[in-house]
Amino acid sequence: MKIEQGFGQCMRTWIILLAAVSVAGVLVHCGKKGDPVLPTAQRPGAISDLTAVSDNGSILLQWTISGKKTDDAIFKILRSSLEIEGDECPGCPRTYYLIAERKFQDKTLVWKSDRVVIFRDNETRGGRLYTYKIVICDASGICSDESNIAEFKVPLK
Repeated sequence: MKIEQGFGQCMRTWIILLAAVSVAGVLVHCGKKGDPVLPTAQRPGAISDLTAVSDNGSILLQWTISGKKTDDAIFKILRSSLEIEGDECPGCPRTYYLIAERKFQDKTLVWKSDRVVIFRDNETRGGRLYTYKIVICDASGICSDESNIAEFKVPLK
């Protein structure tokens, strides 16, 4: 009988000890560790040095990217045009249209260096003022602010 009481008391001690360790483990490993935080998405850097020059009847756009080249990023090239002569309002707000979307590795882009890009706009006509701006978008669709504006007047031929 004493052996059974001793075994029962020993068993009760082990159960209490096991319960205490389990509760301590739960208290140490559970609980609020902090609010979940979404990773912040970095917007691509906006282009700030867009220029437009004439080249054999085309307009060459040149700009510098602020970050590194990535294969999945896209340049969105926007253009507005006004007649140089005529009734169009030169001081009025302009409407820009998407004329090209080019991935960084697109063969129609010329890379002067690892950060300087050239795009040729062949769809121009004489007697018009062309205004351009560019936006860079990453693979997840997050886009930079619009670039500075570059203008070029194509004279009548």
